[in-house]
Amino acid sequence: MQYPPKQQLTDLLELLHEMGLQEVVICPGSRSAPLTLGFVRHGGFATSTVIDERAAGYIAIGKALASGKPVAVVCTSGTALLNLAPAVAEAFYLRVPMLVLSADRPAAWVDQLDGQTIRQQGALGPHTVFAASLPEQADSETDRWHAARLVQQAWQAAVNQRGPAHLNIPLREPLYEPLPPVQPMTRWELPAAELHFSLSASLKDSWHQARRILLVPGQQAPDATQQVLLQQLLTDPRVCLLSEAVANAPGGISQHEAILRGRPASLQPDLLISWGQQVVSKQLKLYLRQYPASQHWRIDALGQIADPFASGGTLLTAPVNQVLQSLTNLPTGSGNYQALWQTAQNSLNTRLKAWLSALPFGDMAAFNQLSHLLPAGYSLHLGNSTPIRHWQNLPQWPTLHWVHANRGTSGIDGVNSTALGFATQRPETVWMLTGELSFAYDLNAFSSSERPRNLRVVVFNNGGGDIFRQIPGPKTQPEREDYFATPRSINLQAMAAAWGLPYLLATDALSLQQAVEQMQKVDGCQLLEIRTEPSVNESVYHQYLELINSHP
Repeated sequence: MQYPPKQQLTDLLELLHEMGLQEVVICPGSRSAPLTLGFVRHGGFATSTVIDERAAGYIAIGKALASGKPVAVVCTSGTALLNLAPAVAEAFYLRVPMLVLSADRPAAWVDQLDGQTIRQQGALGPHTVFAASLPEQADSETDRWHAARLVQQAWQAAVNQRGPAHLNIPLREPLYEPLPPVQPMTRWELPAAELHFSLSASLKDSWHQARRILLVPGQQAPDATQQVLLQQLLTDPRVCLLSEAVANAPGGISQHEAILRGRPASLQPDLLISWGQQVVSKQLKLYLRQYPASQHWRIDALGQIADPFASGGTLLTAPVNQVLQSLTNLPTGSGNYQALWQTAQNSLNTRLKAWLSALPFGDMAAFNQLSHLLPAGYSLHLGNSTPIRHWQNLPQWPTLHWVHANRGTSGIDGVNSTALGFATQRPETVWMLTGELSFAYDLNAFSSSERPRNLRVVVFNNGGGDIFRQIPGPKTQPEREDYFATPRSINLQAMAAAWGLPYLLATDALSLQQAVEQMQKVDGCQLLEIRTEPSVNESVYHQYLELINSHP
């Protein structure tokens, strides 16, 4: 039987709907018109539009983070696809499922000086878990089976390997005609692997013999079951949990970055157990490279070998909670490792709280104030440079639902877009804390057709990239301001007005309190600018370093 042109697109829509695709972020374009019209007219997908592909990719990340399911991004041909590369890399390293559907010109016109025609096949390189081009036409049963198989492979790779899959789709004109009707098709399915884990005798012996057990989760989504298991493990005095904000595993030591600056050898573990994605703390990584544990268990259900601590060890290919559950079934031991960490943190936090209470208004003081003003149960998205570091320096955090930062690989890009996409999928209020350069860089997030009413945007305007005034290296260079901090006269009020965002300004503690109270009373997406002085921020940060470096 011969099938009409673009039958493979009808098949693609039906397959993705059957497999569970719900959200589609669409970037406008003509070559992608058959995909756009197909998704919109299908009726089984929630669709939104974003004019900037860079923003669209990060919005898809935010949506997929919140839902745990792949989100599709549709783009037109040419460099539109290349603009998705930063978000694809972020999704790859954060293990966020995503499906990139790029419209392409027919292969005959590649490299023939035809407009908007580039080498799209494999253009996203090694940062995809699957990549393929659909056949240009599927007028035979074999072609349809081939195209359907590629669609199903892409979906299963995104789901099972937790990452971005790319389907490149060459499309011939005409582009605006209705797609062919649904036809019966042959399904292809890859058998799903089932993972089962049990502790070996040697692993049990290592656990029993250990006297200093350090649990280090990296960035991950909150997990209620995991939290219960971790609290059970913490009843063992030999066990210490390090709780970074983006690990979403509260109840452990959150001030390890400051505690480990002095390189106390007494805190060296003999058994290190790590899982999750990126660890924010540079001091922790440096410490564990200098004082490695005798044994390191790395837990990764996908079997990826990642060793940020350069300590080697044993890879446990199993779901994290299966491993933790097995450990809770073992007898507890005796020791004071957890107490050593807790004593160090209590001492440091006592001094930090007294110091913070006397600070002049600036970034650090504002972050501390926000940690007390923001209500419990909200979700928090932090900028990837100074904001995440300031937040983790605080002596205590409120009870949060979810903390996220684009720590996969991103710099300042995608902060607004990720938070916006995330907020569209969540019932609670989502607060975003970012810097003015990051905000301006990703301003096109607000070109989205969706404007979540539960999103609250807080922008710290400190006259440039303040992190370069703090970290060793750039802060001592005479070119620091012009070429690293790069201060700009950014009118955030005008930017807010351009995108229809209600605007508030805080320049001291009182106006900050009033602004946050106002943002909690009024429904709808709003922007708060916190204006601070770079010289004050730099001085305060130096004081902070002196305080923690003098900590015994």
